[in-house]
Amino acid sequence: MVLMDAIRFNTKSCFEQEWRVFGIAIVVVIVVVVIVGVVGLVAALSTGLTSSGRGLDTDEWEVDHSVWMNQLQKDFEDSWSTE
Repeated sequence: MVLMDAIRFNTKSCFEQEWRVFGIAIVVVIVVVVIVGVVGLVAALSTGLTSSGRGLDTDEWEVDHSVWMNQLQKDFEDSWSTE
């Protein structure tokens, strides 16, 4: 009888240990997923807030403005030419 109780106790404690490890692993996975999600959300929000949405956060606007100003200057000079 004592042997059966010892086997039953060892089996129960083995299963309890497995469930504890499994439970800890699930908690760790959930915490990691939540942290990654929060970091991703913060990154997306900060990108959205710092970007104007009109392309002004790149150098493209400067090139476009330069081309437009050059054409405006050329048109102005052409309008005063005496040809």
